[in-house]
Amino acid sequence: MDKPVVMTPEEEDRTAGVDRSFDGNVYSEETPIKVLKREHHSVTSTFDYYPLPSEIIKEFGSIENFEKCISEDSDYEDQIRAWQFLDEMGHSNREDDWWTDRKGGYEVDYEIIKND
Repeated sequence: MDKPVVMTPEEEDRTAGVDRSFDGNVYSEETPIKVLKREHHSVTSTFDYYPLPSEIIKEFGSIENFEKCISEDSDYEDQIRAWQFLDEMGHSNREDDWWTDRKGGYEVDYEIIKND
């Protein structure tokens, strides 16, 4: 009587046309695996606003007061008031500078999405 052929689990998987990941997930050799790549970037966004001087004077009393409100030295409440004024108006242009994409220095991670 012949001894039964004993295969390792890896040999059984190879014979069945599958492979396993380190955590035991089974993948068919013919089914694509979804892999996500995440790049964590820093971006500088620049917004263009074009308020009319008459609108600024109506809201803030003068252009000088408006300049004070949008400066970093002003009270937080004044800054919020200026930001809301601009937000209500809406920006006419937005430019994004993905500077870490140009210069490097961003983190990358990968993830395999498990098959259902």
